[in-house]
Amino acid sequence: MRSEIAEDRFTASSYAWTKYPQKPLFTDIYTPEEFDLEKPFLRIDKPGYVYLDNDRIFLFEPEGSSLSQYDNTGKKLWHYTHTFPITAFQSSKAGCVIGHSDGLLVCLDSDGNSLFSFYPGGSTYQSIMGAAISEDGKQVLCLCGLNKQRVVLINISGNQHKIIYHSYFEKDLRRQAFASFDKSGDFAVFESAEGIGIVDCKNLTLSIIKEEGFISGLGFQNKNNLLTVLLQKEDECSILLIDPPNFMIGKTKFKSKNAFLIQKEDKIYIGTDDKIAALDVRGL
Repeated sequence: MRSEIAEDRFTASSYAWTKYPQKPLFTDIYTPEEFDLEKPFLRIDKPGYVYLDNDRIFLFEPEGSSLSQYDNTGKKLWHYTHTFPITAFQSSKAGCVIGHSDGLLVCLDSDGNSLFSFYPGGSTYQSIMGAAISEDGKQVLCLCGLNKQRVVLINISGNQHKIIYHSYFEKDLRRQAFASFDKSGDFAVFESAEGIGIVDCKNLTLSIIKEEGFISGLGFQNKNNLLTVLLQKEDECSILLIDPPNFMIGKTKFKSKNAFLIQKEDKIYIGTDDKIAALDVRGL
């Protein structure tokens, strides 16, 4: 085991980890078992910022509008570019979704082929604030636009896509927003200026839970279909246990400037500034 103070940027998954300076010319990637900084298992020999999502390795290029995916040998699998900066991104085993500052929303399959590329529109100013893709790659959600911001749910079938639900908000969230589906794809959770938004993807309804803060963690309990949400507001964190779409089962708060959440069914791991706690969810 090794511990050290680092001022560099850092990204990690259960598969690998890396750190890099403000302007990296290359990136060395290590396995969780390997802490010898002289022996990376992989080097991405291109400038940019590496993002690790499970066993998927992405490189965001310095200009902010291009990205590539690599395999675990360092081979580039595909490359994508657009003229405007990337403002939203998420990946799953089935592919990835990319949003841009000019309002373009793009979905790629796992081989980097385009499934769709279009401007959702519907607002005075176009921009993608947040985006998510389901595990099976059949649904995409985005928070888009300024001055009549809206959430959009898109269904994907082969190379065909269709907006199956959308809803406008009275207030705009003027920052990058968290968005994610649960593992089953039954619900999508996202940040909005009005609170935590939860879209029921089967019944096509939207619920808003009036809570403030950044979503810094999301967990799932598949057995009872429950959501655990970790919110951060300045130096105070909140853990919410939700029976979706909108029933709050429980809530607790604690002080911490930094926190993370990992959930494995009934077991919830909460990391704070100085400790890690394990919680059991029982009797539900």
